[in-house]
Amino acid sequence: MNPDELRFLLSSDGQTALAKLAATPPTPDSHMAVAALWRERLGPERAQAALEVALLRQRAERKFSRAAEMFFTRDGLEPVSYTHLRAHETVLDLVCRLLLEKKKNNLC
Repeated sequence: MNPDELRFLLSSDGQTALAKLAATPPTPDSHMAVAALWRERLGPERAQAALEVALLRQRAERKFSRAAEMFFTRDGLEPVSYTHLRAHETVLDLVCRLLLEKKKNNLC
């Protein structure tokens, strides 16, 4: 999602579109028809952004009680492995993690 799409989604028109999508969420059977309808109404980029957020909000409801109010990206919602997290750990993250582990071990 680019900044223009986010600005649209935060606007009253974008909020209206998201509310309508939440009220009648697309299903696997209706997704193509719903996408075509919203592309006609909003244009391809805005429709894609609105549909993406609406679908990710549906998936996020299992994890977040306020998912309907949140904005997600696909990467932000996907689970991440411990190995993946460690691969992107910075020096500061490493120092903090080691200090916390040391403190935990001293308490035991």
